[in-house]
Amino acid sequence: MDDDGNGYVDDVHGWDFVDGDAVPEDRYGHGTHVAGIAAAVGNDAIGVAGVAFGARVMPLKGITDGGFGYISDLAEAILYAAENGADVINNSWGGFGPDNLIFETIDAANALGTVVVSAAGNDGRMTSSYLWLPGGHPRGLTAGATASDGSRAGFSNYGFELSVLAPGVDILSTRSSHEVFPADLDVGGDW
Repeated sequence: MDDDGNGYVDDVHGWDFVDGDAVPEDRYGHGTHVAGIAAAVGNDAIGVAGVAFGARVMPLKGITDGGFGYISDLAEAILYAAENGADVINNSWGGFGPDNLIFETIDAANALGTVVVSAAGNDGRMTSSYLWLPGGHPRGLTAGATASDGSRAGFSNYGFELSVLAPGVDILSTRSSHEVFPADLDVGGDW
């Protein structure tokens, strides 16, 4: 039942834009890892604490279990988050761009008062040599990764399009209980 009239049936626990249902299970692991860095429960003497451990997470799935996705699903997820009250949207995914649909969707999210943060990418390349989508949007924040000594992580993309660098190597975080990939899978380091 669509109790809140937003067009999504039983989305109280989030939405899966890949399968079109209210079961956004993370079988790839990256989304849960990044969400834990941001908002894992703190001050509970269990596991790790997120940097904003008082924040609430809106679980949305726009990427398949194999780590791929359609721009239309990802744009719909961004807009859904903004329209349903997200203060910050984290996009720890990327691909080659530009793409007008994603940039227009980020503009729409900004107009609703939502800050959109995107990964710089993990190719160790200069961002001006190619456009990493959705990073580089002029009204969004694009985040790269640093190593433990504060230098840029070798895998992190870099350039003037970046807004911020944050620790991104050997970061402890949460794991999805639905993850089907091996525990040692490198699911990326930036957020």
